[in-house]
Amino acid sequence: MMPDSGQLSGLRVLVPRPSPQGDKLVEEIRRIGAEALHFPVVKTVPPESHEGLDQALLDIERFGMVIMVSVAAARSVLTRMRSLGLNLPLSTLVCSVGPVTSQVLRDCGIRVDIEPENEFTSEGLLESLRHIELSGKHIAIFRGQEGREKLTRDLEKAGATVLPVMSYRRQITDRPFDEVIQAWKSRGFDVVIITSHNILDALLELLGSKHSHLIETTRVLAISPRIANYCRQNKVHNVSVCAPGTASVCESLKQFTRT
Repeated sequence: MMPDSGQLSGLRVLVPRPSPQGDKLVEEIRRIGAEALHFPVVKTVPPESHEGLDQALLDIERFGMVIMVSVAAARSVLTRMRSLGLNLPLSTLVCSVGPVTSQVLRDCGIRVDIEPENEFTSEGLLESLRHIELSGKHIAIFRGQEGREKLTRDLEKAGATVLPVMSYRRQITDRPFDEVIQAWKSRGFDVVIITSHNILDALLELLGSKHSHLIETTRVLAISPRIANYCRQNKVHNVSVCAPGTASVCESLKQFTRT
């Protein structure tokens, strides 16, 4: 596909999202003509202990449904299953929160039964599960250490027995952040894309109180009202909201003009 190079010429965007989602987002932003700096501010690391994850996988046959809430969760589960010599039972319903996570699973030969059609979030997944009888079902949710409780609560309200399984942790990057600060101070960014609480927390920590004004005075594009509210709670008030997904982010960026 030829670059769609004129639409956002001159717009400078900071993408602090980890790979692989961040890579795809940067590729599309550049395709529509904007400048994009990709600097993942968090990294995925294994849990401090695999005991809980391994036990859930060893007992996997008792779960009628498993949910992978992210690419990191899917990769962690696949890695541990290989180490333990396990496979998912064919009778288990496999749910994914979005297309990238689904592709990771399919690449390893795992069938994905349920995936949100539009909103690639816990809320979108819950909407996709409306036609499933959940009462009495045993469900394992593979997620990160700071995973949201909403999905667990809503499934339990529907009568399911739910086991949240910590599959990975997020840590702030150990890469030097000076180059980003210098780029921000010298040329500025027109938009910063925030896709999770963890990413905003890490970005604020890397900036420190000395440079926090940089994000406080820059437009932020958040991928949900929940994340936008979290930004405002942390003194980042110049926030716009778009739907999750690369296409929605890029469409929203087209509404921005360089100041």
